[in-house]
Amino acid sequence: MEQIQERGNDLVTLELLAADVGITVKTLRRYTAEVADPLPVYRVCIGGADRGRVLVSRSEFNAWVRRHSQARAATVDAETRSWVRGLADE
Repeated sequence: MEQIQERGNDLVTLELLAADVGITVKTLRRYTAEVADPLPVYRVCIGGADRGRVLVSRSEFNAWVRRHSQARAATVDAETRSWVRGLADE
């Protein structure tokens, strides 16, 4: 609970974040379920049986996107180098 209070207005719902960045909530949920590096979320429950709200920190989302963009760029670079080597070998 301490972390959530420190985050303040940085926390947003999946719906709001999806609308802001132009992707679907379903895509965000898929990102939260990734095995290697899931998008961090906070579940806030108020009351008894309620499953609560899933919130995402905008700053953590931005950092997560940067990590994934860099990892994807490295993968593309490696694939391109491999492809070019294959052409040179022909």
